[in-house]
Amino acid sequence: MAELRSSIDEQSVDYLGLLTTILTFLFIDLVQGTSKTWRYHLSAGWDFVQQHRASCKWAGSDDAWYVTQSFYLLRIESETSLMWHDGADLLEERVSPSEDAVSLEKLSNYPLFGRTIGASSSILSYLSEINHLSRHMMKSNFEDYDDSTLLNFERMFIFESNAEFLDPEGQESLEDHSQRPSYNEQKAQEMHLRAFEAAAVIYYHQVAEDATPKYLAPYVHAVLHYVFIFLKHCGGNYTLWPVFIAGVEAYEDCDMEKFSDLFENATSMGMRNRKKARQVMEAVWSTRSSITAQTGQNPGEVRVNWTQVMRGLDIDILLV
Repeated sequence: MAELRSSIDEQSVDYLGLLTTILTFLFIDLVQGTSKTWRYHLSAGWDFVQQHRASCKWAGSDDAWYVTQSFYLLRIESETSLMWHDGADLLEERVSPSEDAVSLEKLSNYPLFGRTIGASSSILSYLSEINHLSRHMMKSNFEDYDDSTLLNFERMFIFESNAEFLDPEGQESLEDHSQRPSYNEQKAQEMHLRAFEAAAVIYYHQVAEDATPKYLAPYVHAVLHYVFIFLKHCGGNYTLWPVFIAGVEAYEDCDMEKFSDLFENATSMGMRNRKKARQVMEAVWSTRSSITAQTGQNPGEVRVNWTQVMRGLDIDILLV
């Protein structure tokens, strides 16, 4: 590890080899369930990527692009669980906007950007905007922030969900072609993407609107719907981020049971970090239940900030 740290500042270092090594250490931490040290590996990897922005070394090969993309995606996801007033400098941009930033802009505009986690470049751009919004709110600059892009995205999802998610005929046509392997793969990708879209809208409201679980219920149900169709068509591994973001807003027993089943399936993949995420989700449910018992409120009206619950448990999760 000491040798790795000493080589980061060397200009002649093997770009792909070093990033791959850091990424390996990061995922070892996640597999072992180490709650906090993964963020330091991520920070080191991101700093290294920043140092080589101008040289576009990520464009040297497909492998270099994929590993660079991985750090970019992990950075965006990690910021969704970072409380900005408590250590925000850990992953702050350390290079002001300049021509050097074009390389990362090109990286995110690549057609396959985000596909490795079942998302898209537009969704990840949206999440990045919400992360910036979160920073502004922590600094009391919310009134100066233009969030029209976020609201437009929400309207887009509502329109699309009305047209497809609530279309019974569309659901039946899905059944008609379920035996075609190419169709199954395509449909699974589409459903995972839809789950990300719905969860992104939930995340926006968690950050900016203080929306109640009852208000967010349609999006929570959409995430469940899409993930279960995803499993039906491919039975594969799904990214934890949309499941967790929606799961913490579940308040009806039937929904909580479904999210528990999804986490049971996810933790069977061997990543102990996912067990930590489940612990946070269940602690949110328990907190909501306690508040309901004390106040007599409907659980659908009780908002619980999951990042505060996470911090109270002394846990830091990366939702992958």
